[in-house]
Amino acid sequence: MAVRFQMDEAKLAALCRRWKVGKLALFGSAIREDFRPDSDMDLLVTFLPDAPWSALDLVTLQDELRILVGREVDLVEEAGLRNPFRRRRILETMQVVYAG
Repeated sequence: MAVRFQMDEAKLAALCRRWKVGKLALFGSAIREDFRPDSDMDLLVTFLPDAPWSALDLVTLQDELRILVGREVDLVEEAGLRNPFRRRRILETMQVVYAG
């Protein structure tokens, strides 16, 4: 599955290190053929065990990612995926863009 947009990998890696991200992955339309210029970007985040973030922090991270990629971002925390069907679908199709 080819990613059809540009992302500054060095800036993404720096952001992920600062936010103690263990893994960041694309899912949804960003990795499918129906991804359009006006599509948002669905990102699954897994934090390192020592990441102390609150819900407000997640909004800040989402905003920083939006600025970096130049489009709206829907950020989903892997630990918060409770629906087993949605979880399986995301985990089976996701494309990792950062692993630290």
